[in-house]
Amino acid sequence: MASTALILAAASAPASADEPEKTKILFLLDVSGSMNEKVSSGGTKLAAAKQAVKSVAGSLPDNAEVGLRVYGSKISEPKEKNPKACRDTDLVLPVGPLDRGKLDTAVGSFKAVGETPIAYSLTKSIGDLGSSGKRVLVLVSDGEENCVKDPCPTAKKLAGSGVDLQFNAVGFDVNAKARKQLKCIAGAGNGSYYDADRSGDLTDSLQKITTRALRPFQLSGTPVKGTDDPSSAPAIADGQYTDRFAKSVQERYYRIDRQPGHPVSVSLADVNHAAGGYRMTSYNLELQTADGQTCDSARGGSTSLGSAKVATTVVGAPATGSAASSSGTDDPCVAEPLVLKVQPSQFVEQQPVLRIELRVSSTPPATNVTELPEPAGPAGTARTVKAAKPVRHVVGGTSFVDAGSLQAGTWDDTIAVGETLMYRVPVKYGQRLRVTADLPKRGTDWSPGDTDGFYPGLTLFGPDRAELTSKEVSVTGAGGGDARLSAVTTQVRYRNRESADRSVRWTSQAGDYYIGVSLGALQPELTGRLMHIRLSVAVDGAESGVPQLTAASASASPSAGSTPSTSSTSAGTAATDATPGSNAGDPADTGDGNTGNDHTGLVVGVVVGGLVLAAACVGGGILIGRSRRRS
Repeated sequence: MASTALILAAASAPASADEPEKTKILFLLDVSGSMNEKVSSGGTKLAAAKQAVKSVAGSLPDNAEVGLRVYGSKISEPKEKNPKACRDTDLVLPVGPLDRGKLDTAVGSFKAVGETPIAYSLTKSIGDLGSSGKRVLVLVSDGEENCVKDPCPTAKKLAGSGVDLQFNAVGFDVNAKARKQLKCIAGAGNGSYYDADRSGDLTDSLQKITTRALRPFQLSGTPVKGTDDPSSAPAIADGQYTDRFAKSVQERYYRIDRQPGHPVSVSLADVNHAAGGYRMTSYNLELQTADGQTCDSARGGSTSLGSAKVATTVVGAPATGSAASSSGTDDPCVAEPLVLKVQPSQFVEQQPVLRIELRVSSTPPATNVTELPEPAGPAGTARTVKAAKPVRHVVGGTSFVDAGSLQAGTWDDTIAVGETLMYRVPVKYGQRLRVTADLPKRGTDWSPGDTDGFYPGLTLFGPDRAELTSKEVSVTGAGGGDARLSAVTTQVRYRNRESADRSVRWTSQAGDYYIGVSLGALQPELTGRLMHIRLSVAVDGAESGVPQLTAASASASPSAGSTPSTSSTSAGTAATDATPGSNAGDPADTGDGNTGNDHTGLVVGVVVGGLVLAAACVGGGILIGRSRRRS
């Protein structure tokens, strides 16, 4: 039996914007006897694993901190004859500043001879990474644990030892039992699982994991502890926060300090890891005044089976200054500090703790509302974005926080079955976003079985993380197993907040818009299989209709970790202002509308509209309930 590499990571909010916290990456490489087996792409598994580690390390930045631990390298006797074989693990390169020469030497210093003590090696790896900071562990395995019955309980226990810890796993030509164990390990540590049948798949998987490790984690921000009494709730202002709930928690409260008259939105995000099994989460969010008057409320969540999903729930309180607003600043929902009530309504999973991310955003009202364009109409039918050259590579994230950065043009990436990839695109006032996704990328090797069923999906989100539109189709291997999906937003206008159409209303801000690409499967055993995809992105129109915002005074609340506005990628950061594929000046699309009522994709968004505007139309996602302000 064998396992190849495991990276462990954890994240906390940066110490400062200028001095981001370093990431520690530990490769845990299985060099047990089965790693001497041949792979279909040529050579042995061990040779492919060594080359993958070297290749990935070669692309890491010079200031990265990297280490390498192996197991199964010294004792060739079976555990029945020599019990020490189940403790055969060695730190061949301590975690420290990347030295590629030392890493290459370490990679060439061992052979594959022994057993597969995954659980024991995981335990030792925690000590290698230390007790604090961002720590990343990625496991690549070609077989299951053979020293204990199941390594997953150990992984769950270790993952609970710190909030800044993440497990990832790659199965290298594994059987069903090994795949189940590795999925459970990755799920326990809030990480990703990938299947790799060839050496190229292994390198791609490790590249994705290490690239993401250098970004903020899926859920990140300033730690905050909500209370069960609104009178003692912690103060939060604009920024990003994380909190943890136990299964027994009934509700949590947070006080939101804001400038009177400034619109506020609050989103709750949860990356739903099924840990190789079933997991369901659901939340009730309520925005209240200090005396308990409800300003806005929403309910939402997600259900996951053997994969990861991103769920968002958003509530908001708009300010005066909108043409549709008749309330004055004496309205307590507009003028006073607010209290956020978070109530987990359903919580079914394998782990006892739920970690959430809260994002608070407020915007000063505009002073030139009457001079701005009226609300746009529905987005209409999305036209296909033509592919452009050159095709650039990007590594998508798995949440809003670590989303890959895109500009107009054509991009390629690799997605795993059961995964949702997230990307961000800057869109200005007067512009709209159009996206076409090809799954798989045309001309790539993708040969599903005739009975294999897949569910590609494409979802667009606004800056407030509200789901704007979602498309999903069902395909089978018998039909080629491929799909082309296109989606479009309406034109971004400040006064879109006046619209009763939900897909229009939440395009009232310029900023980062998000693209979610998902790939589900009918058969659980397909989870983790890699597919090459292509994204063609267009940002139509020129900047126009920019609001003049009132000056905001400094907040009295403590500062918080802010939402990153960009994410580093191996490409994309070097992109220029050229926008191949965009069609500036095109008239707005017309048709039967693409307003998010089609399907529930793997990325779920639930949004509740403002207080004094007309009620928003709600569709898509898994919105269960909504209530407007009660007098």
